[in-house]
Amino acid sequence: MTEIKKARKVPYLSLIRVISCLGIVILHTYYIYVSYCPAEPSQQVISYGIRNAMMWAVPCFVMVTGALLLDPARKLSLRKLFSRYILRAALALVIFTLLFGAVDLWLAGKNPALSDLWSLLLKMYTNGSWSHLWYLYMLIGLYLAMPAFRLITAGADRTTLRYLLLVGLIFMLILPTLDTITGVKTGFYIPVYTVYPFYLFLGYALHQRLIRIPRWLAAPMLAAGVLSALVLTQLQMTQGLDMIKKLLTNYSFVLTGLMAAGLFGLLLPGEKKAGVSKEPRWVQFLDENSFGVYLIHYLVLKLAVTQISWNPYQSGGNLVLLLVSLGVFLISLGVTFLLRLIPGAKKLL
Repeated sequence: MTEIKKARKVPYLSLIRVISCLGIVILHTYYIYVSYCPAEPSQQVISYGIRNAMMWAVPCFVMVTGALLLDPARKLSLRKLFSRYILRAALALVIFTLLFGAVDLWLAGKNPALSDLWSLLLKMYTNGSWSHLWYLYMLIGLYLAMPAFRLITAGADRTTLRYLLLVGLIFMLILPTLDTITGVKTGFYIPVYTVYPFYLFLGYALHQRLIRIPRWLAAPMLAAGVLSALVLTQLQMTQGLDMIKKLLTNYSFVLTGLMAAGLFGLLLPGEKKAGVSKEPRWVQFLDENSFGVYLIHYLVLKLAVTQISWNPYQSGGNLVLLLVSLGVFLISLGVTFLLRLIPGAKKLL
């Protein structure tokens, strides 16, 4: 969500990021409202199903980052890496941890004071603030490892990169999925901390067409993944199967990777159109504000569910929540746009 200037030259990446940002807002809207508001069992199943069907959004963000920053032709000095990318994510983490902490105190009926600063900074250090900020910790980690990752894409040939992706697919998606399904944890592993480097390289490989997912295959991949997420959610909630819940809420689930790769392949332009650099202005506008929307939308949601006495499940249910998701997205977009008018704010948001 932070490679804004470069993404303008790659319109489909901007569009993926915009769609993914909306997907995140939908995911959190359904999850927060179903967690706070009483609902019928059937309504809960649909809400959790829609939430689980949006799990492709974060992997797509990471794939866009890989497509942009792993390209050896794109200059990325250590100075630029730290001054533009890492500093931006770190400042966002500090500022929004303090902001959200102040909101929590206010909601608890307390006035934020200087004495609360240490506890808030400790929350920041331990990832104890609002849950969606986890993305910033992960993003900073990927940025710190980026010079090593770029050495791989600069020095490896196509066969080696495909091999590395195959190994990543097996050890970061397939085996964790089998571990959860069978309850038997394999002793074999690749000593990489998380699945996110796999998505990083997958985005690069698809963007560079080192591997290809034709649109006739990409669309069914995405559709099958979404439908499977809905069916599995219904099965999990009616049968009380915790194993399925662990799968559906895990970015190491094969189904999540299937959906993310399907969306990426669906929007990837043909090679004849790959060099086109112009993008619709509305896509550019939404992309420029996507990072701010990601940070702010959770605040909009939390204030809505805690300060407005309204249960959407009694006023149209899940269809109404789609409109609520759009409203949260637009409000967050408007707030981000206004904040970016403040001098210096664009570098953060």
